[in-house]
Amino acid sequence: MSLEVKDLLRLAAEREHRTLSNMLERLVLQHCEREGIAMPPAPAARKNPNA
Repeated sequence: MSLEVKDLLRLAAEREHRTLSNMLERLVLQHCEREGIAMPPAPAARKNPNA
């Protein structure tokens, strides 16, 4: 990440009283929602054949 982008992220986080990681998480989630990107379903738990 360029220093300029990191500085912008820091400024945005400070403005919203968020940590850098929380701000980044929020931005990623907003982007995915706008673009229709969803997490794939978690794989089903396997049964233990030795149980």
